[in-house]
Amino acid sequence: MSHGKRGAVYGVDDDELQIDNIYEHLSTKNCPELVDKPKIIMIQACRGGIHNAVGGDIEEDTIRFLHKEKDFIALLSCTPVEL
Repeated sequence: MSHGKRGAVYGVDDDELQIDNIYEHLSTKNCPELVDKPKIIMIQACRGGIHNAVGGDIEEDTIRFLHKEKDFIALLSCTPVEL
């Protein structure tokens, strides 16, 4: 769990870690031991500057992206611009 912004999470002393770097570190090129193993990435961090309360008018607006490699799934706690 951390604070973040679109495309990054904050670490110690507000250092930014790009989410793409997490995927890169776990790629089959950099971590061949994980070939054909499921990789589940769960990121609990805000991703923008818009504060949104739970409830209200909820629309079905699924955003999907395909990873460059197989056996990856990423679960993010909010949409790209939400707190």
